[in-house]
Amino acid sequence: DVVVGEQNYYFDLGGMRNGLAQANDWRVGVLVDEAHNLVPRAREMYSATLSRAALDGVRPRAPATVAPALKRLARTWNEIAGRQLEPYAVHEELPQGLVTALQNVNSAIGDHAAAHPADMPPELLAFYFDTLHFTRLAESFAKHSLFDITVAGADQRELTLCLRNLVPAPFLKPRFLAARSTTLFSATLTPMHFHADLLGLPPDFAWIDVESPFDAAQLRVRVTPLSTRFAHRPASLAPIVALMARQFERAPGNYLAFCARVDYLQQVAALFRDLNPSVPAWEQSRRMDEA
Repeated sequence: DVVVGEQNYYFDLGGMRNGLAQANDWRVGVLVDEAHNLVPRAREMYSATLSRAALDGVRPRAPATVAPALKRLARTWNEIAGRQLEPYAVHEELPQGLVTALQNVNSAIGDHAAAHPADMPPELLAFYFDTLHFTRLAESFAKHSLFDITVAGADQRELTLCLRNLVPAPFLKPRFLAARSTTLFSATLTPMHFHADLLGLPPDFAWIDVESPFDAAQLRVRVTPLSTRFAHRPASLAPIVALMARQFERAPGNYLAFCARVDYLQQVAALFRDLNPSVPAWEQSRRMDEA
């Protein structure tokens, strides 16, 4: 079977495909296209943010069984804010009591969801998922990530807590080891050993640098000194249209012409059609549908 999906389906902490592979003992071969994107994507997957605004937003409608845990979390939040003297600071350790307060919130919301699945305000459910993710990453907090706090607002109450992953290797390495094979494709995954270290590839990984299938002789770069600034655009129309017509006459084929704005594009297209009626041309329009 072939499964096509986003990178997070396999590499995320809660990636469904990885979980199914482990549960069913599947022999999986992973193919990652645009692999250079895996570094920023993985950093995002293994980072977590909690905002005071989200906490304050769920408290008014919180069920009675959940409200005490949220109140204790708010008290812990206030203590953290009281110790933060700068608008932004990176801390070597998580604030004392934060993880415990979050675990209590997770337990209270989880128990309520199990007993009353139809009585879960959407914003509380979203906050629950955020706290679960934050707590899970907090339990594995180490040198691969930073913990930073941002304080804003006139009353210094707009506190944002962030577990910011910088080196995703410790999280991705088990995913690579669990697969029977992993192949990474990228046109810009360089320098290779730097990315291998960031991604947590096994030390015996193999890589090949494939030459481009295109011959350099196929490329032509021609520069025409011409201002397309707003004030100069009316005067630029005729030279641009003449340039396009000469190129088509020299080598008939398919061309793409890009303009800075839609109205400018319309002016260029109109003049091109008037002066070159035998050349087929299609024009992008505003709010064009997919077809």
